Amino acid sequence: MFKEYDGVLKVGRNEMEEEGVCPVCLQDSELVKADLCEHKYCVECWRGYIKEKLDKGEVFFGCMEGCK
Repeated sequence: MFKEYDGVLKVGRNEMEEEGVCPVCLQDSELVKADLCEHKYCVECWRGYIKEKLDKGEVFFGCMEGCK
């Protein structure tokens, strides 16, 4: 799962999602996917993202990656 580059461990997004690790908070959690792009994030990160958008008055938005 992990690859080492110059002494730093790195992991790809797909591997993280397969292991159930949220790419935002890096917590091991059940992931929920976006409808259109299928990027996955944990419930808490989705909740925070949606709350932030709604607090700004935005009602139409994509996933956290900027997908539309």
